Amino acid sequence: MNAFHDKLYSQIQSGAEVLWSPDPHTHRSQWLYGKVSQPKTKGCDLLIWMGDAWRPRHECMHVDDPMVEATRAWAEPGRGVFVISPRELWLQEMDRRMADLETKMLRLEASQEYAVLNWTAEPATTRKRGRPPKVE
Repeated sequence: MNAFHDKLYSQIQSGAEVLWSPDPHTHRSQWLYGKVSQPKTKGCDLLIWMGDAWRPRHECMHVDDPMVEATRAWAEPGRGVFVISPRELWLQEMDRRMADLETKMLRLEASQEYAVLNWTAEPATTRKRGRPPKVE
């Protein structure tokens, strides 16, 4: 397994939204909506919405996988290629941003608590005049 497979396929989660096509050369506007049912080391099993029901597709390859053009394995019946949907990429970015924001908020809360503790630990004669910081 090469570095591409390690990086790409290890990041794909079960349930991720994808766009699928039986042929990588099809225009993206014609690709079908689907979800990852099982990520694997060199591809993914997908469930594709075919208009009336979910249909399984096995061992589908990411369209950017170098093996797509090298092997043409995607051309076998029941396979194909996929990309992560733009909506899924947006959701992943929002999850990352929320995690960063939570980390920053925890740091801010910790620094405010330290400031309050530090202020109250000083002797009364050396304290600055004014109101103590608000504690929520």
